[in-house]
Amino acid sequence: MSVVESFKPAPSTGAPSPSTPSYRADIDGLRAISILLVVTFHSRTGPFSGGFVGVDVFFVISGFLITGLLFREACARGTISLAGFYARRIRRLLPLSVLVLVSTVIVGFVLLPPIDHAALLADARSAALYIANWRFAGQATAYSDTGPSDSLFVHYWSLSIEEQFYLLWPLLILVVTNLLARRGRSLRPALLGVMAGLTMISLSLSIILTRSQGSAAYYATHLRIGELAVGAGIALALPWVRHMPRRTANVSGALGMAGIVAAAVLFRASMPYPGSAVILPVVGSALVLASGTAHPTWVSRVLSLRPLPALGRVSYGWYLWHWPAFGVAQLLLPEDASSQTTTLATAAALTTSLGLAILSYHLVEQPVRRSRRLVASPRASLATGLALTLFAVGAITLPGRLMRDAPAEAAAADGGVVAAVGGFSLAMTPQQARADRVRGMDGCHVGVASTTVRDGCVFGARDGARTIALIGDSHAQHWFPVLEELARQQGWRLLAWTKSACPVIDVPIYYGKLKREYTECAEWRRNLIRTLASHQRIDLIVVGRIAGYKELVLDASGDRLPESGVEEAWAAGATRTFAHFVRVAEKVLVLEETPSATFDVPSCLSGSPQDPSACAFPSTGRVDRDAILVAAERAVAPPGVAFGDLTDALCPSDPCPVVTRDGLIIYRDSNHMTTAFSLTLIGVLQGLLTPLVAG
Repeated sequence: MSVVESFKPAPSTGAPSPSTPSYRADIDGLRAISILLVVTFHSRTGPFSGGFVGVDVFFVISGFLITGLLFREACARGTISLAGFYARRIRRLLPLSVLVLVSTVIVGFVLLPPIDHAALLADARSAALYIANWRFAGQATAYSDTGPSDSLFVHYWSLSIEEQFYLLWPLLILVVTNLLARRGRSLRPALLGVMAGLTMISLSLSIILTRSQGSAAYYATHLRIGELAVGAGIALALPWVRHMPRRTANVSGALGMAGIVAAAVLFRASMPYPGSAVILPVVGSALVLASGTAHPTWVSRVLSLRPLPALGRVSYGWYLWHWPAFGVAQLLLPEDASSQTTTLATAAALTTSLGLAILSYHLVEQPVRRSRRLVASPRASLATGLALTLFAVGAITLPGRLMRDAPAEAAAADGGVVAAVGGFSLAMTPQQARADRVRGMDGCHVGVASTTVRDGCVFGARDGARTIALIGDSHAQHWFPVLEELARQQGWRLLAWTKSACPVIDVPIYYGKLKREYTECAEWRRNLIRTLASHQRIDLIVVGRIAGYKELVLDASGDRLPESGVEEAWAAGATRTFAHFVRVAEKVLVLEETPSATFDVPSCLSGSPQDPSACAFPSTGRVDRDAILVAAERAVAPPGVAFGDLTDALCPSDPCPVVTRDGLIIYRDSNHMTTAFSLTLIGVLQGLLTPLVAG
């Protein structure tokens, strides 16, 4: 059988438009559903805790449309015009992508503190070169834990995967087409086999690697390519799909849409993803596409209702604009913004980004895509793409070069004194303070999704005669460097297990980023108790925590308790927790909350490097913030439970300084200590611990 099969060649203008007979309004309607899921997920509004699956729907649609276009061309011509294909992709995607990139860099430079400019440019550069997914995978940046103000370009990860797909996919189809043409064999079955193989390999890797690779798995091309291959498989299976009975098509479409919606409602941002969970939205998307191809179904008719296709046609622009719009809204909000103000800002960002998407569709996307000169000349389109890319990279690189010429940066690079301020030398840059995180816990501190309390979390003198266990949240973790050093000096054995945003006191906690009860914390806590009990002797348990839990305690019905009810609930939880602790340890030391600023300290210092006192903060309202929790704990503390207050070590005067007289920056953000500063407290902490351990 010849490689040529009975398909019409693709339109010369590229992807089908609403004016062409092959246009399917239901596909644009499905795009609208996808973008609505994504933007509501990112805005943290509505019931779609798994709205991130909208991106998976986009992937399946892309695989379906692009493979169909390439296959029809291969069948009609016996080959594929790579120049023509890349020219169409450039006209469709690049102008708006570059516009959003450059606009966001400009706004980011105005709104972000100087310390964040280098990261802004690096993120933008990776987005301009379509390798953003690998940049964020390399940073193990958890998608669920990343907000727009953390990176204004993290949403480019999915666009990067699509561009990598567009680069390689036509080459793959061209190679298969040429091989089969020489052998006189049919193209369709061969490509279906290739797509099936890619799907199985990618899905298998996703299932195997998602848990072990953690956040990096979310962005990995090889774990996502199977989603595009599923869409490709539907495009190649059209002759069989078209014979689907009408009733089967209606049922398939309904099941497919139900699968997408179920994933969006039931999935949680903290779950390992993609993994096997990705099957539900991907298969759902494939069923919707296939059923709509066979017959006009109930689902395809709903998706074709006028507002949805109209929204779907601007979905690309809305996707690009919405994330930086959310970021700008967050950056403009004050630290103490009320929930009502935050909601209004989110609504404004949604509206503004949609307006920008509509404007850019009519003023940028369509004029460039339909330009007669560019359509007639693939070479001109390719040249335009190269020029736009060079422009974007140049616009991103120039500010970075200017930054590297700055005197403070040069001093830091030389390892010398950064700045002389207030009669003493600043011994570290704000950038160094930001990066001065706790090192060496290697899986003994876990993030939001994990409930593991792993074995082997032993530090200090591993065979020491005395054993100390450090437990709690990230405010316990930031005591780890000084405790580890103290354990080495004193010959103590140190155990350490901490979990982000998770107190050890046995109370149900609400977690804002998950928008629900933090059940992962409760499970980790239970595992922690079992692990502590498995150790034969613990001389001292050291507990650390942040103060913010007083606003997050839940009642039996899952509602947040008012402040008047928190002390009683916390006391009941502390009673249960302390009972476990005193059974496994001789003594317990609860470290009360340390003072914290209302702003990011390194950011403030990067804007006022010559005057650290400008970033000092009043002690009023910033010390003893956990007074309710401490009072509850003290009221029920059994013999053997002691309390330690290190407020004076961090805030010896009012206002509280953020830089020591030795030039060390105290905080790496608004509330976590830098490792360099924490190590200066070894004498203070030794004074607290030694009597308890010795006793």
